Amino acid sequence: MNDPSEVIEISAGVVVAEETSKETSNKSQALTVLSDGGHGDTLYATSYDPAVEEAQYSRSLMSPKDLEALKADIENHGFMTIEQVRDLIVQNTSKESQDARGETYAIDPEMMMLVDTRTNFRIFIAGDNVYTREELFNHYPFEDFKTTPEEVFVQQEVGVFPPKKYTDSTIKIGDEYEYVARDVGDEEEFIMIEDLVGRAARKNYKMKRAPIRVVKTKIFLAKDKWDDFTTMKRFVQSFQTFVGPMMLEGGGSFGDAVKALTGRASFKPLAIQDEAGLMLEREREAQAREQIALRALEAKARALQEKEKELQKREEDLFRSLGLEPPSRTGKDFAATSTAASLDGDDCVSL
Repeated sequence: MNDPSEVIEISAGVVVAEETSKETSNKSQALTVLSDGGHGDTLYATSYDPAVEEAQYSRSLMSPKDLEALKADIENHGFMTIEQVRDLIVQNTSKESQDARGETYAIDPEMMMLVDTRTNFRIFIAGDNVYTREELFNHYPFEDFKTTPEEVFVQQEVGVFPPKKYTDSTIKIGDEYEYVARDVGDEEEFIMIEDLVGRAARKNYKMKRAPIRVVKTKIFLAKDKWDDFTTMKRFVQSFQTFVGPMMLEGGGSFGDAVKALTGRASFKPLAIQDEAGLMLEREREAQAREQIALRALEAKARALQEKEKELQKREEDLFRSLGLEPPSRTGKDFAATSTAASLDGDDCVSL
């Protein structure tokens, strides 16, 4: 039995396929391909430091033997390209799992680490798109907005948790370590979901599993800041669409457009009707709502009357079967009662 303090090895069981022509019903093929090859991150690739990778990133979890095999494979075949990364994610991310998580492409921590160990560039994932840094600069106005993809996307780190059998004496099988991803810089305590629930449910709860190691990855995910960024991009495009013609035809300046946008120009809502007309319209709406409520009550009254008739008939049949004369009963007028009740309210509007 392995002790959890020993070296943790990353399984390389996921195979990087070179061809993706086969389409299966349970695999998504929706990733947008924007690159024509290579890594697309010259800045990072030129400063790539294997020593830092082996100390702080996913490679630090590999055994010496697996690490040497990985280096030899990269020496012979090179690092993964962005196209290979996309193919790998497509082939190993099922629609069922991503829908259950509530995200379009919720890449697993194991997949993050596998990609991280075999690449020398940063990867940015937004919805069902996988980008390189240079692709983002080519397709989005990062320079115009004076920001970078690293500031808009959120870098991911992975915590390695010991198997449950080491912390729960009732569990006798399973030596698998568990991996959980989170945002780099998250100040919340890094714990497993069962400990989070247990601590919330019990006052003196004792934590069962803490991470043995936490490593960085070169995977960045799009979250709130990316939504704000794309919203601003759409706003600027809309602004250009409407402000340009105004400046050309009306002779206004950009400053005038900004004043109009920020509310400095005098805008006054124009009522379609005068106050008396609006009051009349509101009264009509109230009357319409009252009529709807009245029709509902009348329908309920009819249903009660039918029910009473059915019960009365059953009672008469029972008396006759016993050789007795059925008693004389007067049916209740549910419709009249319901109509009167509906008109007794203080806020009713007369029809």
